[in-house]
Amino acid sequence: CDACVRGRAAEDPHYRKDEESEKTSLCLDYYYMGTETDEKLATFLALYLKPFKASGSLMVPKKGPTEYTVEAVLHYIQFWGVKDCVMKGDQEPSIEAIVFEVQKRRGDRTMPEFSPKGDHSSNPAEGEIKLLEGLTRTLLVVVEKNYKTLVTAESRILPWAGRHAGWLRTRFVVGTDGKTPIMRLRGAPYRGIIVDFGE
Repeated sequence: CDACVRGRAAEDPHYRKDEESEKTSLCLDYYYMGTETDEKLATFLALYLKPFKASGSLMVPKKGPTEYTVEAVLHYIQFWGVKDCVMKGDQEPSIEAIVFEVQKRRGDRTMPEFSPKGDHSSNPAEGEIKLLEGLTRTLLVVVEKNYKTLVTAESRILPWAGRHAGWLRTRFVVGTDGKTPIMRLRGAPYRGIIVDFGE
């Protein structure tokens, strides 16, 4: 509910003006979801676009630059209208491989930047993961309640919940500037109709 979201949400950090005008950065990181009974957790790739604060999430078949993963990242970049950008990630080989493959396929300048091992503060995608995990879990609770079913790492709806979490965050989470990420990207709020997830 609105009260839960507003009452429990972490405040946006207060940025200096020079930080707000920073270069466009697309930050990547993995996260994992499932239930206590799942033998294997589902792997997701989180995308976070600075300074717009847009995010995306996709369940990937495996770590690394699969065709699906690379095409999905390219789709997000195109949808968000990103031209020249920095692509950030940690030094995990599978993240580096995705960044280099995306760089190879893009027409616009893409500058890779990898944080040192153990440095979790320089990749904003890590903080965004908490928000995406929470939104995804909330969507799954709605599905489980409405349809009296247990969603596991094998459930077909799980990838859609992850994607929808990023979609919701980009269109409806309002920052300290009074704007949503889609407003920062497009100049106008999202005005489409939405229904409960899984309806």
